[in-house]
Amino acid sequence: MKIDRLMGIITTLLNKEKVTAPFLAEKFEVSVRTINRDIMDLCKSGIPIVTTRGVGGGIYLDPDFKMDKSLLKEEEISAIYAGLKGIISVSDNSKYELLIEKFKDNPKNDLDIDLSSYYKKSLSDKIEKIQKGINDKLLLEFDYFSKKGKSHRIVEPYTLTFKWSSWYLYAYSIEREDFRLFKLNRLINLDVTENTFLPREVPLVEDDIDVIFPNTINVLILFDKDVEYRIIDEYGKDSYTYFLDDKIFFGFSFYDKEYLFNWLLSFADKAEIIFPSDIRYEFIELIKKINNKYNKHDI
Repeated sequence: MKIDRLMGIITTLLNKEKVTAPFLAEKFEVSVRTINRDIMDLCKSGIPIVTTRGVGGGIYLDPDFKMDKSLLKEEEISAIYAGLKGIISVSDNSKYELLIEKFKDNPKNDLDIDLSSYYKKSLSDKIEKIQKGINDKLLLEFDYFSKKGKSHRIVEPYTLTFKWSSWYLYAYSIEREDFRLFKLNRLINLDVTENTFLPREVPLVEDDIDVIFPNTINVLILFDKDVEYRIIDEYGKDSYTYFLDDKIFFGFSFYDKEYLFNWLLSFADKAEIIFPSDIRYEFIELIKKINNKYNKHDI
């Protein structure tokens, strides 16, 4: 629909300093002539769009422009504002501060999103560098810590994702010759190189990393009922059923066995793996190793 395209053009201009008509035409899958008519319609409606010709020319919004609330519903403005606050919580880039100014007069800002962590300062620096690498098609170089230890990586950055309560970089590893997912908190000594790369076709469906990392470890766990609040908090009310008067059955699928075991240990003696038997046995062996370590150094 035309109204959707017009709103899309405004959003694009709010997020970019300057674009061209061919860029917008390709983005919205219409002709350049249609884009030019859209720009004229937006100007007539009071949106201060500036167009310049020649080398370095393009289409952009007047820097002093603030979004007119009449273009959006109140709840839509609130959603945009909350999203921008979420971005600002992990980014020191002034462009987001300037962008949120366009919505600062919104009277109903009752949704507060904070995507930061204890690593806010270092996380913000990493995100800024990664965004530069993605936007300018520049290789990134960093040290990475995983179960196998420390390794040095050179990658082509493609996507920043907030998933599983953490930030991840989806990138193509030059050394491994394949796409990899890197957790930002495990990534140090990050540098943006001066070496450019030609973008590859990204094998993600709408950037859904669950396609790359499917949950294939199916478990059934018996929990004491007094930890029900944690199950609700972390996996929702529909993830379990009641058993007897003081137990609950929890059935779920996990991707990472190490995460599963660490999570279960946080419940102490209030959790027991019922199925499958091989996962139960591995967990029992882990508990034995922990017990042996403490018995060996008993004071």
